[in-house]
Amino acid sequence: MKDETKRGRQYRLWRGWSAAFKWRERAADYDKYLDRLRLTKRREAIEAFEERQGATADAILEKVDKKVTLTAPEDLSPGMAMTWLDAGSRTKRESLGIESGGGGKNGQQELPGLITFAPEFEGL
Repeated sequence: MKDETKRGRQYRLWRGWSAAFKWRERAADYDKYLDRLRLTKRREAIEAFEERQGATADAILEKVDKKVTLTAPEDLSPGMAMTWLDAGSRTKRESLGIESGGGGKNGQQELPGLITFAPEFEGL
């Protein structure tokens, strides 16, 4: 009985502190802060990767251009040239976040972060 009374008083004391010092709201704010930190780090990592990928694509395309320019026409098969061009172009499109194969819905290019609405959308 004595322990239950003590626990009850402790609970009321902690509940009072929780309300007075807004523990629930502060904990939620801290969770949001940690989420923002994680998202910021993730975005920075993605941006760094995209930058490296773009630089790699540029290097590939430059090498392809040099190879095509320096190679005698009889030594460069159309298939080889197209394979090199396709690899460099695909890598560059991916680094820019552009879909390959003619774009998104209705043949239009979709860009990251672009908001598109369905034709039946009438607003609010």
